Amino acid sequence: MMADTIRTLITGVDQLSPTLATIRNNVKGLETSLGTIEVGKAVTDNA
Repeated sequence: MMADTIRTLITGVDQLSPTLATIRNNVKGLETSLGTIEVGKAVTDNA
């Protein structure tokens, strides 16, 4: 019984890992984009 539960959890994690990696990369890209926007805003505000 416990082995089945552990196997199910491991299977779920294995199936979610690629999706979570994609989400992590999307968030990194968004952070980069927002950082670029903030730098651009700072430059135009100080010009």
